Order: sequence, then C-alpha cells, then structure tokens
Amino acid sequence: MAVSYNKESRIFTLETETFSYSMIITAEDRLITLYYGTKLAESDLPDIKSIISRRSLGRNQREADYEEFHGQSPYGGNCEPTMEVRFADGTRDADLFYRRYAIEDNTLRIFLADKYKPLEVELIYRVYEDCDIIEKNAVLRNNGSDPIKFDTIFSGLCHLPVRENYRLTTLTGQWADEYRITRAPVRDGQTVLQTRNGLSGPDAVPLVILDEGDADERRGDAWYMTLLWSGNHKMIVERTVFGNVQVTAGLNNWDFCLDLEGRKSFETPVLAIGFTEGGFGQVSRNIHAYSRKHLMREIEARRIMPVVYNPFGTFFGNINEEKIMSVIDIAHEIGVEALILDAGWQGEGENYRLGMGIWNENKERFPKGLKFISDELHRRGMMFGLWMEPECCHVDSPLAKEHPEWILRTHCKDDGRFDNRFVLNFALPEVKKYIFDKTCYLIENCGVDYFKVDFNRLLWDVGTKSLPEKDRQMVRYYYTKNLCDYFDEIKNKYPKLMFENCAGGGQRVDLGMLRFTGRINRSDNQDPYDVLRIHEGFSNIMLPKLAGGGCHISSVYTAHHNDRVSTMKFQARVAMMGALAVGQHLINLTADEKEELKDYIAQYKSIRHIVHLGDIYRLASVNERPYAAYQYLSEDRSEGVLFIFGRGISAMRIYERLRLDGLDEDAIYEFEELGAIEKDSISAGGDAKINTPQQKPRTGKALMRLGIDFVLRGDMDSIIYRFKKL
Repeated sequence: MAVSYNKESRIFTLETETFSYSMIITAEDRLITLYYGTKLAESDLPDIKSIISRRSLGRNQREADYEEFHGQSPYGGNCEPTMEVRFADGTRDADLFYRRYAIEDNTLRIFLADKYKPLEVELIYRVYEDCDIIEKNAVLRNNGSDPIKFDTIFSGLCHLPVRENYRLTTLTGQWADEYRITRAPVRDGQTVLQTRNGLSGPDAVPLVILDEGDADERRGDAWYMTLLWSGNHKMIVERTVFGNVQVTAGLNNWDFCLDLEGRKSFETPVLAIGFTEGGFGQVSRNIHAYSRKHLMREIEARRIMPVVYNPFGTFFGNINEEKIMSVIDIAHEIGVEALILDAGWQGEGENYRLGMGIWNENKERFPKGLKFISDELHRRGMMFGLWMEPECCHVDSPLAKEHPEWILRTHCKDDGRFDNRFVLNFALPEVKKYIFDKTCYLIENCGVDYFKVDFNRLLWDVGTKSLPEKDRQMVRYYYTKNLCDYFDEIKNKYPKLMFENCAGGGQRVDLGMLRFTGRINRSDNQDPYDVLRIHEGFSNIMLPKLAGGGCHISSVYTAHHNDRVSTMKFQARVAMMGALAVGQHLINLTADEKEELKDYIAQYKSIRHIVHLGDIYRLASVNERPYAAYQYLSEDRSEGVLFIFGRGISAMRIYERLRLDGLDEDAIYEFEELGAIEKDSISAGGDAKINTPQQKPRTGKALMRLGIDFVLRGDMDSIIYRFKKL
C-alpha cells in the first residue's frame, strides 16, 4: 500500500515504487520524521534514539528537532520554524502534538493541535507511486473566536538522512539568462532560495536537488523538492548545529502577515518531494511524469504542439489586417498550424498601447475585425491566437482613469510607471472578474484558440487602499491566488483553449502553472547557442515540449541579444527540441528559403510526437563540452530521436563515443539521419569531408555501453538521428 500505519510501532509509512517516507508518533505524542530515502521495510528503519544522539551548544538534540511541522524554534534550537504565530494574549509560539489521523486511498491526513490554544494543523500527504512523488502541505484552523496572526506559514519541511557531505543544485538566473544550473556544497547555516518580485522566477526557480556530491545525469542518490506556487516563495536549505540537513519551503514570509479570524482556515501551497537513485536525469523524468499524469489537464498532457508563426519577429508591433493577410497563405503553405497576433491588435490607430486594460479590437488596424482573421485561419485548419497582458493597463488607458482604485501604486510617491504600464490589483475579486469577462468576450467574439499571456512588470509597488488594513501584507498572496483562479476558470469554461505562459519571457516557472498552461515561453533569448544551455536547465523541471517562445526560427529575433548570426538550419534544429515557432519575414524569403523552411517544419512534424510525449535524456552538457547531446525516447522505448549540436568545434577533433540511455538492452535499433549531408561533399580545401558514419543496427546494450561515433565540424554543426526498435 502507498500509505500505511502500524498501530503498535506508531509509524506512518508513505511508499512509492522506489522510495519511502516514514514518520513516528513518539511517547511525547510528537510527529517526527524517521526516514526519507531508498525504499526500506519498516523493520530496517532507524530507531528514533539513534537519530537523536548528538550534542551541540551545551544541549542535547531533542525529538522536537525532527518534527514534521513546528510552531517555534524547539527548545532554543537554531532550525528554521515552519510557522511563526502570535495569539491575542501575546503568546508567540505553538507547541503542536499529535491528535488523530485519516487514510483514504493514496492520501494521509495527520491532525496536530496546540495543547493550550485553539490552533489545529492538518498535514496532508498524497502519494503518487507511478512517478515517485509525494505531495505535502498544511491546513491551519483557528478553532477559537479571537484572531491568530501568522508572520510565517511554510508548506512543510524535509529532514534528510545524516550524511557527511551534501551538494545543492539550484536553477537561478535573470531575464535572457534563465535556468542556470548551479551546484555547491551545503555549508553550515542557511542557503536561501527566494523571490520577492511576485513571480516564481527566473531569479530563483522553486526547485532544490540534494545529492552527496557524486550524482550525475545517469546515477546517484538525489533528494528533490519543488513548490507549486507562482508568486513569492522561499526555500531554505539548512545544516543545523548538529550537522543534520533540512529543507523548509513555502510562501515567502517577507512582507507577509496572515490575520486568521476565528473559525477560519488557511491552506498552504503544495510542496512536492521525491527521491531517486537514478541521478539528475531521473529526477527530471519523475517530475515530468508527475506533471503529465497529475498536474496537467489531459488535453494538454497529450497535446502535440502546433507549429506557431508569430509575426512579431517580422513586423514587431506594427501590424494590421493587410500585413497579416499577406502572410497567412505563405504560413499555411510551409506547414504553420497556429498564427499568433502579438502586441498591436488592440488600442486606437498607431497608439495600440492604449488598448492595454480595455483589450479592444483596433478597428483602424483591423477594419473587418479580428473574427475575419480568425475565420480565414480556421478555414485553412489553423489556430488563431492573441498576445495579452491581463495584469497590466496603459497609464493613459480608459481603465486607469475609470478605476484608479484598481491600480497597485503608492499615491504619495512617484508613481513608478515603467514602460507606460500600471499593474492591476488582482488581489481584488472585481479585477479578476473584469479580466475574466474581457477574455471570454475575445474567445467568443473573435474566435481565439490560443492566448500568449504576458506580464512585463514585477510586483514592486503593491500600495493599495482597496483592501482592509489587516490584509495589505497579503496583497502578493491574494494577487497570485486570484490570478491562478482566473486561469483555472477560463480553462474550465474553454477546455480546448491553449494558454502560453509568457510572463516577460520566463518569469513564472513553477509546476503550479501547468494546471492551466499548455506552452511556456522558456526565454526571450532565442539565440540557438544560448538555448542549448537554457534548455538543459529548463528540462530539469519543465517538460521539453512546453519550451515555447515566438521566434525560434528568425533572422532578427535570434540575433536580438548577442548580435550573433546563426543559420536557419541550426535555429530550426535547436527549436525541434521543444515547441517550434517561426518568426521569419515570410514575405522577404526567397523561393529556396521557403522550401528550406518548409523542409525543417516537415522534419519536425515527423519526430515531434516523440519529443512531446517521450522522455528526455541529457547525454552531454554544453556547459562541460563544446557540444550538447539530447535524447528523446518514446514511453514504450520503441523509437527515439537523438540531437547532437556543435558549439565552436576546432581542430577537426573526434570526440568520445556518445552513449545512449534508457533503451531495451536486448532490442536492436536502426538509425536514420535526418537531412544527412551527401557523402561526396567536399571541404573548402578540396578534400572529401569527414562525415558522421552511417549507423548500423545495434543492440540497446551496445548503444548504451559502447555508444556511437559522430563527427562535428566548425560552428553550428548538428546531427539528428531518428531511431526505432526493429
């Protein structure tokens, strides 16, 4: 069973296919973490006394130091409290003891209560055996009449087995440089991963992975935790004075205070945790399986991503009916399946930004209306999409003048306007309803199938008089909750609608967004050299198929950040590892260039079912080598795709064989190279080029243990193999 309780030993056991999480109720009625790691029988679990046997700072470690959830620093300990509380009589801690439990299917509920105060904490655990994930969160209940204030409410904590050395892996970054993989030893004290900007990244993606310093992509023990929250979060990795390591995670307690009224409750975001012996690669595949099976709606989990054309890379915001109609047939001819109108469809005349907030159709630019464009696309079997920034309005928008109370700003100061945008206060239910109604209107009256949802601001100034005084430190929380509810309600009403989570190009990157989004702008940086690195970090947490954006194949936008000129072939092949988009100036393409682009799109369509529905294996990192290699394998391991990309290859160097992963050892696989170079091609010096050898059929064992030869030359060389089981 996934969840069990032994009444004699008073041990709760949560089990997935490969790992165990065990807790014990002690003689003092405290709920203590007993074990978290490789799956073990209860008889093999450590004794509580063997865990609590160390001394520091003149005191012994106590049971309370291993509590699952605690409302104080136990007995003067240095570990981070899960909760900071203030009662009406001035009491500033809560001592929680076990009261009862309930088990239903894969869910365990454990109820704790303070002995002297009317505070109850319900701990909820959900076990997903099929993907080696356990969810945990808490519900706090005020069973009294007086309000209780909480300055900190984390979702939970994890106590790791005592080890001499732990290494911490995080994903950090900034705009255009997202998903940087950072690894460092866990030192004494605290390492804090957090965001205060109101969005769940890219400065600090809510994911931590811990290993003993020897894990790699293929093997090694790894403990991992990720928070499903799209706003301000905090994850604290702490080595205590006793040498044990714990991870505490949840809502950021900066500028936070919950005033919980009598007879009310509050539920924290979910913290998803796991363990694997399969290294960082298996961590990713477990998180991806969890995303597909238990977070995403089935229509999004199984969706084959359409080929997108975004004219922003061609016209930027200067779009109109004539220009869009001039590219529709070209886009359809080359194989595009969705056309997305970026900024410029709204507003008045050339001042399209005025439409931000009221989200009206720009009749001067689109005299026949957006429904005319939508109908033309639908007639060709294509999807119609719009860019939208529902969280913002233009400073001169009619909305800002009509409802100034809906704007987040501190009125006694400079208004802090940035890019002529104000942020709407989504903490207000009336704002959420207004944007919900606007979105529904566009869907129903303009034939919208797809929204690219952007947010080019951060929650810096959250001044408001529209909320009661007691709720003003909760603005960022209510904002995030209502925004997610908005997405959820739209998807419930229009299940087939596709949301792309853009958020300024990679600024909301938690798994919680997957409950409603079907595509993610991985980064506004679409330089294919940079993408090789960004995609490695992105795929540690997000499904590769979600890796969107507007202009993967673009002569302008891929050069936007580094002024680097890249070939269409390299752009296209890198884009094939995610959800491919075209941003080329279709009208200016020559006939040969159109055919070339059409060819790349056809190649992508021949392999995308494997990329979108299969598992990813990161075989070689561009952070460590002058090349990168990614393998995608179908769920039944019958077919796969292998991408190899060179990044500045020198001296005609021949590299070590590339070993594949995840195959059936006894099966035989045959290979087909996509877009192979002719064997008799000649180098600039007149010699025959050294080409990657044609791969003969081999067993899965040989491909994984011996590997394959490959040859890369110069800059932006690449190889794509499609392989299948005979």
